[in-house]
Amino acid sequence: MENVLFSVLGVPVYAYGLMLGLGVLGGSSLAMREARRRGIGIDRMFDYILAASLIFLAAGRGAQTISQHGAAVITRPWLFVTEIFEGVHLTAGFAGVIVFTLWFIWHRRLIPTVFFDALTPPLALALSLSQLGSDVFGRSTDMLWAVSIGGFQMHPVQLYAAVGYYTMFTLLWRMRRSTRYDGQLFVTFLTMTSWQLWILSHFRDVGEQSLSPWVWLLLALAMTSFCVLLFMKSPRPFGWRRRSRGHRFARGVSGMVFYGLGLGAMILFFFLRVQ
Repeated sequence: MENVLFSVLGVPVYAYGLMLGLGVLGGSSLAMREARRRGIGIDRMFDYILAASLIFLAAGRGAQTISQHGAAVITRPWLFVTEIFEGVHLTAGFAGVIVFTLWFIWHRRLIPTVFFDALTPPLALALSLSQLGSDVFGRSTDMLWAVSIGGFQMHPVQLYAAVGYYTMFTLLWRMRRSTRYDGQLFVTFLTMTSWQLWILSHFRDVGEQSLSPWVWLLLALAMTSFCVLLFMKSPRPFGWRRRSRGHRFARGVSGMVFYGLGLGAMILFFFLRVQ
């Protein structure tokens, strides 16, 4: 399946790149909003997002070009740009961003847990949207929602992942004002992601190179224990008040409506794209 949605003036628009771009834009807007609320500063967050995006593209694109063309990139360095539709190496891109993030926190003298909490909900949103543009399908199945590719019926694991990250984003966004300790959103996200990776490992292709489901299960159990321990050891925030039952009900209803609309739009977009 070719990962192309449509073309503009003869230039193909690729689903993964489009959804990744939308995820970065949406996540950036929320990250700068959180940076202002947490005292990090909009300017600092903007500098981080811009630099991290460029490093992700540079590292990921460089690794992808070298893996495909080898030593030829020495004599033809323009391949980094002219063959950009070949994609980016995600592992190399994320590795570059992680290294840069640690340096940025040290250089700007930021509190790591506060900075990671500000980034966590936007990251979950960006990952959710980027998964919608992916063409990595799972193992064969006869489920009603299976996607037919080349005569085979397969699990849409990228849709499962997108729904999972979107659910994480919704939960994290709602709990961001009532955390017990700095870093709670980040630890919770890692815990939920571990469980999601374990669940998705049961739907991925048998021949796919990935860690054993037992590894993800042990990691998920360890992260859950660590998350619960931190929560129990942390006192309720000073001045925290339980809202009235009517207010909680109204917020719950509005949250469910927001979640349902977003979920429906994601599912509709995905199946229209793969048809």
